[in-house]
Amino acid sequence: MRIACVYAGEDTMEHTLTEGRVSTALLRFALPLFALSLVQLLYATVDALCAGSLLGTDALAAIGAASFVVVLWISFFSGLALGANVAVASYFGARNHAGISANIHTSLIVSLIISACIGLVGSIMAFPLMQSQNVPEEILQSTATYVQIYFLSLPFYALFDMGAGIMRGLGNSKIPLYIQGIGGVLNVGLNLAFLCLLHSDVEGIAWSTLIAQGIVCVLMLLCLTRLHADYALRLRKLRIDAHECKHILSIGLPSAVQGALITFSNAFIQSIINTLGTHEIAAFTAYFKIEILCYGPLIALSQALSVFTAQNLGAAQYARVKQGLRVACALGCGLSILFPGTLYLFADTVVGLFTHDADVIAITVSIMRAVFPLYFIYAFVEVFVGICRGGKKTLYAMLVILSCFVGGRCALLLFTPLTTLGAPGVGYVFPITWSAVLILMLAYYYFVFRKRVLCANR
Repeated sequence: MRIACVYAGEDTMEHTLTEGRVSTALLRFALPLFALSLVQLLYATVDALCAGSLLGTDALAAIGAASFVVVLWISFFSGLALGANVAVASYFGARNHAGISANIHTSLIVSLIISACIGLVGSIMAFPLMQSQNVPEEILQSTATYVQIYFLSLPFYALFDMGAGIMRGLGNSKIPLYIQGIGGVLNVGLNLAFLCLLHSDVEGIAWSTLIAQGIVCVLMLLCLTRLHADYALRLRKLRIDAHECKHILSIGLPSAVQGALITFSNAFIQSIINTLGTHEIAAFTAYFKIEILCYGPLIALSQALSVFTAQNLGAAQYARVKQGLRVACALGCGLSILFPGTLYLFADTVVGLFTHDADVIAITVSIMRAVFPLYFIYAFVEVFVGICRGGKKTLYAMLVILSCFVGGRCALLLFTPLTTLGAPGVGYVFPITWSAVLILMLAYYYFVFRKRVLCANR
């Protein structure tokens, strides 16, 4: 009876995406993913707000100086979790409970080992690492302490991401949202307790994040123990299955490397922006905050399509995979008109929420008007990357994205006159490289993916 409920989509923990209306399934799955990304953004925002308002400029600068390391490893482990996400979804679609069980227990052990090793080395090397980043002497100690505690919390981040990937693979995107929401509230409360009651400094903010993330991790692991009895998390089953380990890493590692290298690329782009002037730096800071509302829904749609594709390929529902692609393209177009279009129309008002400087507002609006009309290109990029990841073809997607988003953007900024156009010129780099990725992904999908994945499996 329980198995029947699981595959009918009636169970509270696992939901199939192989039945029902495609558009409804994708939207219901994608909306919690977008909300989750906003909650995760809240973590960093709350830390910065508490540091700046309660501790002062030096504390805010210390957290800002540590942000590169934080984003780097969060991106890495989020990408690695994709391996479990896609593999579990494929097994779930095929109703292969033994495969789901082996994948869950292997992925958690692998994630724990990798994150613990990186966390240990990082916590030991925190001070020299921050010295190598030319952190000013007056905030060096506080920044290094923040990074050291962050590295100690890395296993909690990694295990939560892996658990969230597993839950999404089983068709449930709401539980990770609910758990991370609890973590966000705890993080705010703990920050206030450490700073206002215990009179701590940046170290207190770091400990608040560690404790909140630790609780979030435990809650996620408890949810995994409540899954179907055939594959629920059990301590006695925790071991590394060599086949599943290779399976997970072959899918997740390319995405993990991609996320890490894009972080380095973004640091280079920021260094170019820094040469334009203070107003331009402030303008891009506001623009990147606003842009989250544009790309967040598209990334959520891409992740939903990956799980949808993996489950339906596992269930041999090849026609439904193609239908999912068509629906995702339509939804992507709609989202790329709705959010960027609305922000484009009310650009001055929206930017005014971030600054009252007329020059900064004018520059930010010019960037928005250069990029937002072309956002439909990025929508198609996320859709075709999503379906390829769902088909376990992550290596090609990684190579294309890295060559264009990393190599292409750096080359355009270094060897073309775009920067002479000021902030809008730098903004044009993004749609140019989106177009390059889209052309390559379209070619791969129509000439390789359809034949090798959709047709070969018939």
